[in-house]
Amino acid sequence: MKEPRPRPQQVLNQQHTSGLTWAKFWNTALEPELRSMQRLKHALDKIRYQRLTKDVEDQATAGLDLQMAEALARVSNTTGLQETQAWLRRWVTGAVLKALHDLQQPSNCSAVKKLYCDLGKSCGFGCQLHHVVHCFTIAVALKRTMVVKVYPTNYIKTPTGWEDILQPISSCSSAKVDPGSLPSFNYHSPEQQADAEMLMVNIIDSGTSEFDPPAMPPDVHNVVQLFTTRPEIWWVGMLASYLLRPSAASLQRHAAFKAANAWAAAGPVVGVHIRRTDKLAAEAKLHRVDEYMRHVEYLCDMRLASGWQQRALKLWEDQQQQQQQQRQQQQQMNLAAATAAGDGLAGASAGGTAPGTVDAAAAAAAAAATAGASGDQASGGASSGGRKQQHYECSVYLASDEPAVAQEARERYKHIHVITNNMGLRTSSVSVRYSSEGFVGVYDDVVYLSQCDYLVGTFSSQVSRLAYEISLVNSTLGGADRTFAYHSVDSMWYFGGMTGFTRCAATDFTSQGRVIVRAGQKLHCGTIHEFDGNSGHEMCTLYGSGAKLQLPPGFVVDCPAQESSYRSILPEHMRRPPPAAAAAAAAAAETLK
Repeated sequence: MKEPRPRPQQVLNQQHTSGLTWAKFWNTALEPELRSMQRLKHALDKIRYQRLTKDVEDQATAGLDLQMAEALARVSNTTGLQETQAWLRRWVTGAVLKALHDLQQPSNCSAVKKLYCDLGKSCGFGCQLHHVVHCFTIAVALKRTMVVKVYPTNYIKTPTGWEDILQPISSCSSAKVDPGSLPSFNYHSPEQQADAEMLMVNIIDSGTSEFDPPAMPPDVHNVVQLFTTRPEIWWVGMLASYLLRPSAASLQRHAAFKAANAWAAAGPVVGVHIRRTDKLAAEAKLHRVDEYMRHVEYLCDMRLASGWQQRALKLWEDQQQQQQQQRQQQQQMNLAAATAAGDGLAGASAGGTAPGTVDAAAAAAAAAATAGASGDQASGGASSGGRKQQHYECSVYLASDEPAVAQEARERYKHIHVITNNMGLRTSSVSVRYSSEGFVGVYDDVVYLSQCDYLVGTFSSQVSRLAYEISLVNSTLGGADRTFAYHSVDSMWYFGGMTGFTRCAATDFTSQGRVIVRAGQKLHCGTIHEFDGNSGHEMCTLYGSGAKLQLPPGFVVDCPAQESSYRSILPEHMRRPPPAAAAAAAAAAETLK
């Protein structure tokens, strides 16, 4: 008799103990198990988005969202699904990086077709990088090497300004390109000018293409959707990560910063990005510091042992007492040194040789130097508000374009270790932002934010979104799905410049006996999802008729995969087999039992 077929969970456990291969993955119960978990995560994602509209948030349920996300992560870890997802993430990330490298670093630049992109869009760092991502999507789709003009631009003030901080985008140069002589990429007919040696891409505000997010290579999407809930955000993060590869000097600077701030011993580190200054003039509303910090406390309450707040306050009080004692001792040393120096000078002026003159002067100089060092320690050196050598259970990396918010956070949240990048704070003001130092400051802020365990910011800001996107592919944070490792206090994620997304109705939707929309009908929904304040229904437009509809979020889903002109980029053995091939493999496996 045949042995009974193992249950999916048994197969899952066996796979983890025996090691995975792509053939085993596509032809076993692993894939449907992952899809089942991802459906739960998609439901949570819809719930979160339903409550968010631009600049409006139901703060009372934010902690519940975090609890649900943490519970799903624990289930994934307990069942072994997270281990499988980590395996998928490593393979896919490596394969995509190799494909991007091969595209951007050709052995013979004269033998490849190219796409020209100008970094010099008149906007800030996050906006400029997302514009280049827009160019990059087209380059990948058309298999063209992207060359980018980076100098002179807002932040790049010297010919080597980019390479001093980041690795070159391509081995092909844009120095001798005359953009005025180049044909433009046709957004409506991408196949036009296919034979042109080089095409120019205009800024995304001039038009979006079929290759912009949420579009991505279909073979990549088939796998990425199994380990992250928002594949389109991961794809943007993947392209941005390639563009922002650090130079050797930047790697050293980042390592030194983390060591100086005892990052590894800082407990959960929550990245907080508070955008102020010119952003408040027209694009966003003011949000108080406590609107961000409450989410820091939510996370630390969940992940730390009870009483962490009291332990942290006791640590802070002990530190203050120690620093007060050090200041008193220093004052006494300074007084003694000054008295000794005065006595020596008095003896010298009387015509005698004062034996203690040199020693007194040396003591005074040493005391002054010690005082200076003590002052640096007390002020936190370069970054951490005087607590960088202490072990705090809950920590924040705080980035802002308004330095006063860091001081406010330290004064009001003494139980939380606040880490800051002083160059980022110092160079983020509107008057000095567009400079070489401003480039380093904002780039480092994005890197450190993306490496935090959780991110709190405003997704109306391109810097907040950029840090979140990169965090989804950050290998230093483990293999967990980081889709939910954020909280935006104003809007949800979107890709700047997009005019909206094409969605489909999941099923028929009926209201008062009348069918409002049929299953499969296409809908045009805003890039920033719009919801009716009374019903909570998502507001979209029906293609063809232009009718305005209000549908429950669960009825609005991604459309089924269509034939895509996006080329595949994964190696053949990593691609999902066609249904017929998968069925044949499953039948062959059944006959062997």
